[in-house]
Amino acid sequence: MSCPKCGAATAIADPRCRQCGSELNRPYAVSPAALEQSTPAAALKSPYGGFWRRVGAFAMDGFVLAIVGQGLGLAFGASFASLGQSGRWIGFLVAALYVIPAHHLWGQTLGKRVLDLRVQRLEGGRLSVAAASVRYLALAVPWFLNGLFFSAPQWPSALLIAVGVILGSVLFVGILGNLYLLIFNRPSRRLLHDWVAGTVVVRASPSRAAVPAAGVRVTPLHMAIVGLIPVVVFAALGSIALRTHVTPGQIAQLQSTQEALSHSPGVLQGSLVDQQNFSAQGRTHVIAAQLWVAEADAAKRRVLGRQAAATILKQYPNSRTADRIAIVCRWGFDIGIASTWRSDGEVHSVADWKRLLGNASP
Repeated sequence: MSCPKCGAATAIADPRCRQCGSELNRPYAVSPAALEQSTPAAALKSPYGGFWRRVGAFAMDGFVLAIVGQGLGLAFGASFASLGQSGRWIGFLVAALYVIPAHHLWGQTLGKRVLDLRVQRLEGGRLSVAAASVRYLALAVPWFLNGLFFSAPQWPSALLIAVGVILGSVLFVGILGNLYLLIFNRPSRRLLHDWVAGTVVVRASPSRAAVPAAGVRVTPLHMAIVGLIPVVVFAALGSIALRTHVTPGQIAQLQSTQEALSHSPGVLQGSLVDQQNFSAQGRTHVIAAQLWVAEADAAKRRVLGRQAAATILKQYPNSRTADRIAIVCRWGFDIGIASTWRSDGEVHSVADWKRLLGNASP
């Protein structure tokens, strides 16, 4: 048998090693061969950042950016309110100034530092400015697209549909695809922005080192599933559209009415949706409009909402057979990393809207 410290031969009855003097307090000795073949505990740990650490770091960074965004909102809220959806560019740039330098210089944002994570190249090196920028863009663009609406009624229908499909695919792949990869792309859990930038998120405690090539390899199955996500989503949306019998002419009318709402005095932007709501009580036809307005006064926002209802009834014939028309006016700011809104809404039947508008609408 041998001493576990120096490997010298010992007898079972010896209380100490005769060569180095170490106590032999184990119930059994370990042979030198066994010591050489054993695997250190540190080597058994995966070098990659785990699911909860990744989610926690993302949440912490989002919280930090939200605090900064709300601070900017307190200082410049009135100015931000006049920007409408274009205010998201402010949050996009603020987040870039936070994320890109941090990943380039240290491989860590505040959230990653707290949870012992680091972004690095596959070979262990630090990210260049270009790689950090590409990684940020691939992650941030889908998130800042979420919740935006796009309207260009002057465009040909085919081009408008093509742009909608492209933007929608970026959104669905960037959010749903990343969620799928975070759960199932093991052991590395590399996400789309890691693929694009050639990076990996690892535990920060060990020194920089290349990660195993087998662990970061992208499987064809994962690529296929991520690519199918927008196909499935658009197929579902197409099925709903077919069930509601929406015609190209109705889409054109909807777009032109939405454009008219967006160019109404006091309105920064407007969205209009013709939807069928299904419930246990049956199907309900609802026309829903949201208006981002520059007016902080609630009474004046109500006037803008009623003017919008008159515009809808006049320019969108399908609204006259709807069960309800819902109008929501929103005043505030949305810079992507923070938002504050005051909302006023009215929901009435077509008959009630005509009564409120003095029967001036058709």
